[in-house]
Amino acid sequence: MARNNPMQIIIPTSLRSSAEGNSDIDVDAASVAEALEKAFVQFPDLKHSLMDDAGMLRSHINLFVNDRNIRNLDGDATKLGAGDELLILGALAGG
Repeated sequence: MARNNPMQIIIPTSLRSSAEGNSDIDVDAASVAEALEKAFVQFPDLKHSLMDDAGMLRSHINLFVNDRNIRNLDGDATKLGAGDELLILGALAGG
């Protein structure tokens, strides 16, 4: 049974090569973890870009659901609703 919970994952320019050049991915998911898994099925290279060898989100990657960092919510268990946006951002460093 389809959940009909469409949401969008926004891919930053720096990671688009891992998503075959796509700037966004539409998925039907109820949580951040489910959205990422569906994106990884479509674009396996994206998983390597976002996750470490232990399957954890790389420390320099931040995920935001509707402008709120998931680290301040429920992590990858953060619930998603229809129309939500999951924004992927890589931290920048400089000196």
